[in-house]
Amino acid sequence: MIAGDLRNEVLRSRLAALSAVPYWGDSDLVFATRSMFGGVPRAGAAAFFLDESAEAQHFRYFRNARTAKAIVDALVSDAPEGFRRIGTLSWAGQSATGSR
Repeated sequence: MIAGDLRNEVLRSRLAALSAVPYWGDSDLVFATRSMFGGVPRAGAAAFFLDESAEAQHFRYFRNARTAKAIVDALVSDAPEGFRRIGTLSWAGQSATGSR
């Protein structure tokens, strides 16, 4: 699973001023980061890659070098580099860290 948390406060504040959607929390400009870790139960241990940068935008995951590499690595490797197991609090939507 690929998750993002945009770390560009200037862009966030400008978008929040133009929109009714609140971007001041952890998000990739579309989804709250804490909501990315749950969902349909997966067989085995679910893993995630979290990009916390100014490039972590929902519509740029394939153009962002870090997340694009993570996507390819996840497709070709059983143990992709940089992926961690999703923690129980994150799975429940109570933590935006992924590992808690």
